[in-house]
Amino acid sequence: MTAFNPDYSTPPGMTILETCQAKGFTTAELARRMGIPNSYMQMIVHGTCPLTGDVAEKLGEHLEVPREFWEALEKQHQKRKVKISARTQQGVVRDALLHGAVLGFSAGAILVNIIWFWFRFTRQ
Repeated sequence: MTAFNPDYSTPPGMTILETCQAKGFTTAELARRMGIPNSYMQMIVHGTCPLTGDVAEKLGEHLEVPREFWEALEKQHQKRKVKISARTQQGVVRDALLHGAVLGFSAGAILVNIIWFWFRFTRQ
């Protein structure tokens, strides 16, 4: 059985958005209640800014969801982003080698050419 391994990660902000909607108010209203700028709340919601311990504490107070839940969600999101990034980088290297082989080049031949050009143009 293959494990589910998504190539995306949902930021905790999406859960904040859904919780606000379920409680009948907006994230802008939540930001006002928490005493943080709405722009900062939007960065959290869209995953461009990590959720800090202070924000997790305020979310716990205003959304009635424990701080530990928000911190665990952020930690999971950050771990998944690292795994996705590593997988993407491995895929890029694999694709580059594959395309080089398809075009009739090997990584070794490319490296030899790079070294040859470097010696040729740095000795002038």
